[in-house]
Amino acid sequence: MKTKTFLSFFIFLNAFTAQATVHEVPVADFHFTPGQFDAIVGDTVKWIWDNGTHTTTGTAVNIPFGADTWDEPIDASHPSFEYVIKVAGSYFYFSKLDGDMSASFDATGTLPVQLINFKITPAAFNKALLGWNTVEEQNTAWFSIQRSSDTKRFTEIAQVPSAGNSSVLKYYSYTDNSNSKDEYVYYKIVTVDKDGNKTASDILSFKTNVNAANLVACLSPNPLSSPYDLNVQLNISKSEKILVQLYTAGGSLIKHLYMDATPGSNSKLRLGNISAGIYTIVFRLHTITESKTIVIQ
Repeated sequence: MKTKTFLSFFIFLNAFTAQATVHEVPVADFHFTPGQFDAIVGDTVKWIWDNGTHTTTGTAVNIPFGADTWDEPIDASHPSFEYVIKVAGSYFYFSKLDGDMSASFDATGTLPVQLINFKITPAAFNKALLGWNTVEEQNTAWFSIQRSSDTKRFTEIAQVPSAGNSSVLKYYSYTDNSNSKDEYVYYKIVTVDKDGNKTASDILSFKTNVNAANLVACLSPNPLSSPYDLNVQLNISKSEKILVQLYTAGGSLIKHLYMDATPGSNSKLRLGNISAGIYTIVFRLHTITESKTIVIQ
């Protein structure tokens, strides 16, 4: 009987451990990174020393009632410390040696959804397309789509309704249409159930093209006179067919054509006979659109 009891407990413990996550928190430059994250009961928080002399400290007044307190050094002699979360709630911790050096995490008691295959791909006009699957949902209410520029401070930008209860594979997606000025944007998906419990996905990064080179490197001559031929130098890595549209100052489309372009060489764009004036010329390649102004004399 004792052997069976022990074996059952061992199997349960292995199954519980297999689902647990280790949340690594680098300690460096007077910061815990990330400054906030979400976890579930059974997960482990592992603080990892990078530089400096610090502590990680969670006192009874700053963590859920009944949770184990901790006060451990994080320095060259004590390069890591692990804490197993046993109680749901909000945990606030700090370094006793470093003034305002603090961070937090929220732990839920249950996992309301099994979220997999979370990924981000570029959509039209450099927008971020978030996609994810669930293999099982229990009592879920919605998915909170959250964005950050530094992985520490996240802002909810949308809510995507969930199935609620499901045991089959489901696909969800959301396109972020904002135009970020940051080179990298970070996203996470927080699952919210009908009881208010929350579970966060991993944090993924998305590289924008804010610092990318312009598609049109050079356009000459401008102004131009008869013959109305433009020399166009493009930033491309392979031969491409570029869509070109010419608009009058009043916004009327007067030409729509394709231009063959080769890397490292000028392409000749023949505009034909058009009246003197100011025009807008639009170049389109895949998800990139650029506009230039030309003057016909």
